Amino acid sequence: SRAGRNKKIMQRTYSPMLKVFGTRRVYTRGFAAVPARYDMLTPFEFDSSKSLKLAKKEAEERVTTLNSGIRVVSQETCTYMSAIGAIVEAGSAYEVSQCGSRGAAVMSEGLAWSGSLKRDQRQMLHEADLLGGYLHCNTQREQILYCIDLLRENIAPGMELLAESVLMPDVAQFDNVKEAIAFSRSTRSQDQIVRDLILTAAYGPNSPLGASLINPHVTVSDFLRYRGTLYSPDRIVICGTGVEHDQLVQYTENFFEPFLPPQANLTKEYQVQYTPDAVLLHGEMPDVPGKAIDKEDKVRIALALELPCGWHNLNTIAILSLVQTLLGGGDSFSAGGPGKGMYSRLYTDVLNYNSWIDAAEAFVHVHNTSSLLGISAMSNPNHATALIDRVCTALQQIARTQVTAQELQRAKNMLKCNVLSQLESRLILFEDLARQYATFGHRQPVTDMLQAIDAVSAADVQNLVANLMLKPPAFAAHGPDLSHLPSLSAIASNLSLS
Repeated sequence: SRAGRNKKIMQRTYSPMLKVFGTRRVYTRGFAAVPARYDMLTPFEFDSSKSLKLAKKEAEERVTTLNSGIRVVSQETCTYMSAIGAIVEAGSAYEVSQCGSRGAAVMSEGLAWSGSLKRDQRQMLHEADLLGGYLHCNTQREQILYCIDLLRENIAPGMELLAESVLMPDVAQFDNVKEAIAFSRSTRSQDQIVRDLILTAAYGPNSPLGASLINPHVTVSDFLRYRGTLYSPDRIVICGTGVEHDQLVQYTENFFEPFLPPQANLTKEYQVQYTPDAVLLHGEMPDVPGKAIDKEDKVRIALALELPCGWHNLNTIAILSLVQTLLGGGDSFSAGGPGKGMYSRLYTDVLNYNSWIDAAEAFVHVHNTSSLLGISAMSNPNHATALIDRVCTALQQIARTQVTAQELQRAKNMLKCNVLSQLESRLILFEDLARQYATFGHRQPVTDMLQAIDAVSAADVQNLVANLMLKPPAFAAHGPDLSHLPSLSAIASNLSLS
C-alpha cells in the first residue's frame, strides 16, 4: 500500500549530510486513502505560458516570518500530493535542559493524531482518511516533527487537523498513550536498544542527549509544563512541499496564530559533555513483531567515538559521513545489487571473513554541538571478545593507513547518490526543508553539500578518525549473556593506536 511505502521512507536512516535525522519511532500512527486511478483526478493546473525561468523561481523555497514569530517555509513541486507539517524545537534534549523532566517529549508524539480539544481520535482519523492523508509524528533528541501527506486539494482542512494536533492535543488520552508507548518499548529490536544505550554511555544518563526518551513516571502536569515552556512560536516552523506559499501563510494565520502562546525567549542551545562509559543491559532477545524469532542467544554491541561539533560544521560532517559510508556494513546476508554497500570495509574486511558475525554496521549520531561515529555489531556471546577486536581493527585501519583513491571515490559517489536520490521524495524533501530551517534558519544548497563531499581527501578521512581515537570510546551492549565482554579499559587499550 502507499501508506506502507511512505512509512518505510520516513523510517529509514538517512544520510547525515541531509538534515534528516536517524530513526526514533516509539509510537507512530499512519492512515491513508489515495485514489486507485490517477486518471480519475482533475488534471493538475499549470500555466504553460510561464517561462521556464519563472517556473524554476516558483519552485524555490520561500520563507515568511509572521508577527507571532512562527516561520512558514515552502517549496512548490507541482504534483497532486502535498506534504504539510510542523517542526518544533522541543525534543527530549531541550526538555531535560529547560524543564528538568523526562518523557513528556515522547508523549507529544504519542498524543499526536490521538484526538484534540475539538474532535476525538476516531473523528480525526476518519477525516484524515477522507482527505487522503498519511499522518506521521516523530520525536527526536532536538526536534519533534508533525506531518500530513495528503491530496493537494485538501490542504485547508489538513492544516486545521495539523493545528489541532500540534496546539490542542487531547490530554484525556494521556494514560492510554503512556501504556501504548510502554508496549512499543518492549517490542524494540536489539539494535534499537543498543543505539539508545550508546547515547547514555557517551553522555551520561542524566544529560540532555543521554537521558532516556521514555519515562514511565511522567505525569500530565509534567507534560503541560513542558509544552508551556517549549511550544513557543519562535521555536515552531510550518513547512509544506507541493503547496503555494501564500496559501500556506494564510492557513497558518487562520489555524495557528489565534492559538499560539507568547514567545518564551529561551536559550536555543543546551549544554552537553562527552563522558564515555560502558552501559550493559542484560535482557532476553526481544520478540519484534513481523520479524523471525532467532532461537539463539545473541549479544549486540556498539562502540562509539565523539566528534565535538555538529550540524553547523558542514565540512567536518561531510568527512564524518564519508567515513560512515566507507565503513558501511549491514547484516551477514544481503541480496546485493547497486547501493547495498557490498564493497564497504565492514563487508570486505569483517563480514566476508568471519561467518560467526551476524551483523556489523557503521552509524552516526549528529546533533547541534556533538556527534558520534560508531559501529554496531552482533554475534554469539562466546565470540564477544573477538567481535570487539574486529570492530576496533576496522577503525584502526582507517586511522593508520590512507584509503585508496578508488575506495574514496566510490564512497563519495555513493554518498552523493544517496543525498540526491532521497531528495526526489516529496516526504524527504519536506522533512529536510523543515529541519534545516529549524536548525540553521536557512537551507543549505545541495551544491554546497556536494562540493563539501568532493573536497574531502584521503588525509582528511585518516586525520578525522585518528583524532577521534585520542579520546576513550563509549561502549554499550545488550543480550542475555554478557559475561564474555571485556572491560571498558581493555576495549580502550585495544582501540589505541599506540
